[in-house]
Amino acid sequence: MDNSLQLFQHSSNYILLASGLILFFAIVSQFLSWRLKLPSILFLILSGIILGPLSEVIFQEGFKLVDGTIIFGEALSPFVSICVAIILFEGSLSLNFSKIKSVSSVVILLTTVGLGVTVILTAMFCYYVIGLNLELSMLIGGITCVSGPTVVPPLMRTVRPKRHIASILKWESILVDPIGALVVVFMLAWFVIGGNYANQPNGTSIFIAYIIFVCILGITSGFVFGYFIGLSFRRHYIPEYLKSFFVLAVIVVGFIITDAMMHGAGLLMVTVAGLVMANMKDIKMSDILSFKENLSIVIISVLFIVLGAEIDFSLFKDYWLDLIEVFLFLQFILRPIVVLLCSIKSKTTFAERIVMGIIYPRGIVAASVAALVAVRITKSHPELYSEANTLVFFVFMIIVFTVVFQSIFTPYISKLLKVTEPEGKGFLIIGGNRFARELAEVFVKNDIEVVITDSSWANVQKCRQLGLNTYYGSPVSAHADWSINLVGIGAMLGLSTSEYVNAVSAMKYKYEFGSNNVFVLRASQKESYKGIGSIETSLANLLFDEGVDFNTLIDRLNQGASIRSTNITPNYPLEKFFKDNPNAVALFIIDDNGYAQPFDKDKRLRFDNYSLVSLRDDVNKTRDQLCLDV
Repeated sequence: MDNSLQLFQHSSNYILLASGLILFFAIVSQFLSWRLKLPSILFLILSGIILGPLSEVIFQEGFKLVDGTIIFGEALSPFVSICVAIILFEGSLSLNFSKIKSVSSVVILLTTVGLGVTVILTAMFCYYVIGLNLELSMLIGGITCVSGPTVVPPLMRTVRPKRHIASILKWESILVDPIGALVVVFMLAWFVIGGNYANQPNGTSIFIAYIIFVCILGITSGFVFGYFIGLSFRRHYIPEYLKSFFVLAVIVVGFIITDAMMHGAGLLMVTVAGLVMANMKDIKMSDILSFKENLSIVIISVLFIVLGAEIDFSLFKDYWLDLIEVFLFLQFILRPIVVLLCSIKSKTTFAERIVMGIIYPRGIVAASVAALVAVRITKSHPELYSEANTLVFFVFMIIVFTVVFQSIFTPYISKLLKVTEPEGKGFLIIGGNRFARELAEVFVKNDIEVVITDSSWANVQKCRQLGLNTYYGSPVSAHADWSINLVGIGAMLGLSTSEYVNAVSAMKYKYEFGSNNVFVLRASQKESYKGIGSIETSLANLLFDEGVDFNTLIDRLNQGASIRSTNITPNYPLEKFFKDNPNAVALFIIDDNGYAQPFDKDKRLRFDNYSLVSLRDDVNKTRDQLCLDV
């Protein structure tokens, strides 16, 4: 390396430059993920490759734009460990046991029998066919068995499989995430620690005892720390502005203490802590999920760009054929066999099983655990440095291959086999206020799918009492991405009392449904709202006539009006309807195919028979029956 480059690489200016590049590529990767509906890890790893191995080829001096060993030094290993602990904690927060009760037997089989078969057959293939050593083969088998809820939902939105298929794949990804990670934790303990007892008398017994103590310590400490955080939230010991920092501090400190006592127990501890918190009653999960989303985006972005930059691309010339063989085996042989085995007694069709057999991308947990395993192997057994590099290379490349292949080809295969849902005709409604609820009821009566999202628990409760599908939380959160089932949904209605919420929701969902299928309602005609309203017009279509806004509609509802649908026919045309109901506000029309669209008085309809959804006076309602509500 040139002396000037060498001096620069070991200076503080290099660290500043590398840090800036990491943050720049991180935000670009996250934006591309959102815009293209692809898992963020794909762009993060590719960014790391550009900043690491590719830049090294360009400069040809052994100089990399991002070199984790120089930026972090001795802190790289603990940094990776803490990041992985937070990622596993985040993943386990999704496991609410009350929701798992309704999971089908196929999901249970896929996450137990299927997981075991995947680990064993992958390890056997790598060992007997590829020729890797036994330890490395087992670790690749254990790590590549993990998918996750961060990579499956983007594929679901692209593929749009039938509802029950989407449900199976979603719950499989949620359940297999922490289970697969724990499998690797025990494998790592066997690899790193078991070897120390291999040649000792009763070595196997000592190792089994060690694993038992790891489980006892990890489960106990996880319960204690998880319950401590949940109890602090339940009794309001922690002020709102400190909650995110409090969760982070307790989890990291708990991980450090537990892992220092017994290697491997720390990762089990954070997983159990997340499970405990996810299933505690009377605590606001929105507080925890806010921490989870804001922090994990930063951690995941920085971690995987740094790790991607550390990939040794010189391994390509030695393992490119082996890598392709492993990918083909996982994608076209192993996964279809596992799905057929676990769904043989289910009601899924053969075509549906083929699609399920294609969709199983590897993601964040697989990559983070691979990095942690490599770091710990290198630290405990420096002579295994090359094996650790090979492990990371294989796992990261398999992640890229599976995500790219499945994102490109699965939508076409699904359409060819006719296992996709028809184009969605339902509505994602932002806001659970009275107008939104009454409108949703009319849609449901006309067989139109509706999902209402609101961050007000009171509004969500009222919606659920009416039997409406709901999501409690922010519609633009990462949690909403994999929690809201958009199968059958083709448009968004921004009916929130907050024009800001309507605007940011429109900005997000116009890429999901298309700008022509995103609509927002004016909150008021007041001058103070016109600035926000002008922003909305560039993001979405404004609902109803200019004189109709949220306050007007709520006032009419409080005065006794109600939302109803009326059949418009040549014998009862629109003119006759307005003559009979001069104060009616036309809202939507529903055609014979069940598709609803906002009413536009200036748009000429190409059909004579349809249902008109309108707000009109209810002459049968007495003053005592009126309900003043929003």
